[in-house]
Amino acid sequence: MGAPTSPVLANMVCGKLDAQLIRLAKKNKIRYSRYYDDITFSSVTSGHIAAATGMDLSVIHIARGVDNLSDDFVEIFTSNGFKINSKKVWGTTRKVRQQVTGLVVNKKYNVPSSLVRNTRAMIHSIEKNGLNEAQEKFALVRKFNDSPKIRDHVIGRVAYIGYITDYGLRYTAMARRLMAALPGVKLPVPLLERERSVYVATNMPGGEQATAFHVGNGLFVTAAHLIDPNNPPVFVRLHSPDHYDVPFVTEVVRKNYDTDVALLRQVGDATIINRPAIKLTTRQSVRGDSVEAYGFENYVPGNKLGIVPTQISSVRELEGQTRHSVGTPWPHGMSGGPVFDLQGVFLGIVFSGPLYGEKISPYGTAFTPSALFAVELNGWLDELAV
Repeated sequence: MGAPTSPVLANMVCGKLDAQLIRLAKKNKIRYSRYYDDITFSSVTSGHIAAATGMDLSVIHIARGVDNLSDDFVEIFTSNGFKINSKKVWGTTRKVRQQVTGLVVNKKYNVPSSLVRNTRAMIHSIEKNGLNEAQEKFALVRKFNDSPKIRDHVIGRVAYIGYITDYGLRYTAMARRLMAALPGVKLPVPLLERERSVYVATNMPGGEQATAFHVGNGLFVTAAHLIDPNNPPVFVRLHSPDHYDVPFVTEVVRKNYDTDVALLRQVGDATIINRPAIKLTTRQSVRGDSVEAYGFENYVPGNKLGIVPTQISSVRELEGQTRHSVGTPWPHGMSGGPVFDLQGVFLGIVFSGPLYGEKISPYGTAFTPSALFAVELNGWLDELAV
């Protein structure tokens, strides 16, 4: 581990070099970044990189070594008292893995698959052998005088993977295994928190079903078409069969049939207000984006929460409102469920049917984007805030 002063000293030593490389990057319309002594140039076209550095990637997709750099580019470093390490010079196009300071950066930030495999192997060792024997095996493969505790090491690795990958599925699976293998270890599991926020919604009497999700303070969002305007329910029962044994009662406090959004409030059980909740956003989504819908398909006891991955296929007008159509049909029962992007950011609410009096729904492949209802919904939440 470097000293706390290392970044400051590195910036002082590299000040003149930074200035020259920044000018070079601006001149050639490329991006320049530096982390200590790791320097990266990037561009949307290989021609700009070639003009700035001499490295030609127009034919080949990967090049290594200082011999691929122009003399003028190398001179910038030597004139500032630096020598380029040829073993660390490499360039790639988007067709191969692009890695910067240990991170894969092709389409989005990611960690190398080797890091994930090695971390899973450490967790497996603890699960199979116990912590003490796993520590002994771990020490054997470490360098002399470089043998940290495997417990701390693997916790740090998993936390790092979660931070870089936005706490997605791979992280969640590892975090769950690690917390089970090491009692007392607590790691954030946003995906699990999202799952704990989603409920089966059943109007009573009537028995019509949809999905609802907690938005905090005992308030829940669902689809307004669950509420028959001609015969409104006395109450709506919510149940999270995967995580909470006892259903509870809510009342309808606000609804808008145009946007197909209804707000429910729990009745009687004050502890529910502390349960996990989904953070509302107005994140914009566009055609081609990958999304996931959470909900309970045709729920009967024993069914589990469903997660349906798909992509936005179009943006169109339905019932006088802008909806986002998707490529995969969402089954009955998922109406009112939350829709997320692959990083877990809330995007909207499943808009499907059938509506009252209908046998089928033409809307079973669309969701209502949050921008359509966010202002009104936030106003409702403010009105009902305790």
